[in-house]
Amino acid sequence: MDYLEKAKEILEEQSQEGKIHDSKASAIAPYVKEVLIQFAEAEPEFAQAIVQSTGTFNECCKACVKGVGSSCSDKDVYQAAAQYYFPGAEVHFEMKIDLIGEASAPKKSMVIDFTDFC
Repeated sequence: MDYLEKAKEILEEQSQEGKIHDSKASAIAPYVKEVLIQFAEAEPEFAQAIVQSTGTFNECCKACVKGVGSSCSDKDVYQAAAQYYFPGAEVHFEMKIDLIGEASAPKKSMVIDFTDFC
């Protein structure tokens, strides 16, 4: 069984099933889904945990915001999501700043050989 593809399918399907009635859970759902897919791509065992879970994606999102006040950190939300499917999992963040941004990307150029016109 290809756990990665099945995990993606489950997350896609369950994220489309019914509305999440909790506004906080609803707000984080699209981001949590994308991060869970990234975790599954990085760790095959995590993909397997999603496939074998008896819980649902909507329940996961609700668990992520349980007890949250008016704000929470991304790390806390993503760690709660990971732990929903794989208890004890740890999420580590690394942030970098790129002051040049897209300016550092190589420019596409077109080369015209004028000998073709002679």
